[in-house]
Amino acid sequence: MMLHFGTDGMRGVANRELTPSIAFGIGRYLGHGKEERKKVLVGEDPRLSSPMLEAAIVAGLLSSGAEVRRLGVVPTAMISYLMGKDRSFDYGIMISASHNPFEDNGIKVLTKGGEKIATSLEKDIEAFLEGKDGLPLPEGSGLGRVVQGDQEKALFVSYVSSLLDVRACAPKVLLDCANGSDSLYAKEVFEAWGCRVTSINDAPNGTNINNGCGSTHLECLEKALREGNYDLGFAFDGDADRVMGMTGDGRLIDGDSQLFMKALMLKKCGKLPSNTVVLTPMSNLGLLDALSHEGIKAEEVGVGDRNIQLRLLEKGYVLGAEPSGHVIHLDLLPTGDGMISASQVVKCFADDREAFEKAVSFFRYPHYLYNIRFADRAAAEEVMKNPLFLAKKDACEKELAGRGRLYLRASGTEPLLRIYVEALTQEEAERIALDLASAF
Repeated sequence: MMLHFGTDGMRGVANRELTPSIAFGIGRYLGHGKEERKKVLVGEDPRLSSPMLEAAIVAGLLSSGAEVRRLGVVPTAMISYLMGKDRSFDYGIMISASHNPFEDNGIKVLTKGGEKIATSLEKDIEAFLEGKDGLPLPEGSGLGRVVQGDQEKALFVSYVSSLLDVRACAPKVLLDCANGSDSLYAKEVFEAWGCRVTSINDAPNGTNINNGCGSTHLECLEKALREGNYDLGFAFDGDADRVMGMTGDGRLIDGDSQLFMKALMLKKCGKLPSNTVVLTPMSNLGLLDALSHEGIKAEEVGVGDRNIQLRLLEKGYVLGAEPSGHVIHLDLLPTGDGMISASQVVKCFADDREAFEKAVSFFRYPHYLYNIRFADRAAAEEVMKNPLFLAKKDACEKELAGRGRLYLRASGTEPLLRIYVEALTQEEAERIALDLASAF
């Protein structure tokens, strides 16, 4: 079966579903230019399969005549930032499966300005991969060129380091780098801000990325916070485009809290356009109540940071988030970045403790997320068309009416069906989610 783009690029088990031949084909397609030589940035996360796929993509780009700037291990946001700074780059390619286990890998493609590529281009790439090559192969001086992007990497680190100065407060911060991309950058940046920093899970070996650590395994951060004396803790994911936080006493600072925090700060200084933020159905109902109480409106889009980014650009808004820790601060960067999101939390902690406390303590409806794994994403999507399953879903929604909600979707990055329930009690949320799951 052909591997397709999901909500955050193309993902699959490396060398089984996502092969070097697919990576080469993507490079061939994106590197081809009828007149001018394409200019492309390429980065990767530190998982074992990334160098293999990076080499294949670069080979494809060069065989189509592109000029390639090779960045090595970087956070995804670095590519977005560099493309915003230098609009001569046609594409940015990041090799990463984000929070997935190390066996998986993925390919994310950004276009001019550092934005996600349009779905139409994704379909064009898929059609090219499904057909025969057909593109011309340049020869001689028409072959592509590659250079190392050390200078570009320094630009991004310098930019993020300049966002904050909390030396007067000097918060003590714990960082869980998920043995991912930010293992190379986060400690340096936080120290530049003036934080006192301890980092853990910052020694990637190719197979330990996201392994019992990072933003999807917060028990690791929570345990380390209990054992130390910290003001704040942050856990990144594999490619560092998201972050989850905690207070020193263990209160969660997820994407909902991060969005509320930044919205309060922007509204106070009159820099929140239309007093509106963008979120998805995964945000807690309690956040909607808290935002409304503060006179802040919320617009809902489909799950995925691509949908958030599109709405922000369309309406001229600057702030949107998913509770998983994907937060887009369009006033600072075109896409989400864990370190930039963390910088806004640290800023609020240092400068506006009232807003900070509101954002970490608003009432949240208890929730339960149940994932059902399938052989592939198509099978998960097919279940949602089953009449018996849909009838059961309607019954569960009627039971929740006025006291919670149910959200059902096929994951865009993994072969999972996600059942998410919010209710007045944790027990009720879990019971309804499992009741719906039993309809299979």
